[in-house]
Amino acid sequence: MNNATSALPDPARVMRGLHKRFEKYRRKYTEQAYVWFDSNVLTRSTKPVLFVDAGSNLGQGFQWFSTYYGHDQVSYHLFEPNPNCHPYLDKLTHEAGTDVQLYKSGVGAADGTFQFFGLSEAEGGELSQGGSINPQHNSDLYAADTDNAINVDVINFGDYLKEQSAKYQSIVVKLDVEGEEVNLLEHLISTGAHELISILYVEFHSHFQAEPERSATKAREQAIENTLRASTVKFRLWH
Repeated sequence: MNNATSALPDPARVMRGLHKRFEKYRRKYTEQAYVWFDSNVLTRSTKPVLFVDAGSNLGQGFQWFSTYYGHDQVSYHLFEPNPNCHPYLDKLTHEAGTDVQLYKSGVGAADGTFQFFGLSEAEGGELSQGGSINPQHNSDLYAADTDNAINVDVINFGDYLKEQSAKYQSIVVKLDVEGEEVNLLEHLISTGAHELISILYVEFHSHFQAEPERSATKAREQAIENTLRASTVKFRLWH
């Protein structure tokens, strides 16, 4: 009897597991509903739309979002600074057609050359989805390996948005830049360039940081979210 009782799972652990699974599916279907709604509203017009995939990696985000936004009046700009990903993205963009353009650079608050971390085997390898110009991006999991960091080009995203706003009626941005999004968004807000974005899908990453960075970054994320929700930008928190 005692053996049978001890073999039963811990109820609290079971509930945590169920809650985690529920949250995963809730976020998945909520995000799908957002994108379905956003894309249908935005593409009712015949005016040109630009979809910016900032942090493309191997094109996973572009392939998913383009099933909703389509290609009729939507052009795509894919940004990825990791040169190990470029051969895959070259092939993807070539097959996708002329309305898809690859920028072999990252996006940031300023033009320049920056160190790019997260590509060692211990950090995910050369095609890691966790590569970043922010050395603290995954500090709860590992210390950035500076010996394996590479130099990458980064463009001033605010200047880019101003240039593209003269060509497109609406700009949609998917921002997944592994921890650097906080610095970038604070810069866009300070210059007013965030107002050039119609819809913003952003993934925050403070939960991958060690304390005290995690709490400090979380507070910055919340301030950014509050500002964007009070602006003309349609803000969508992504996971």
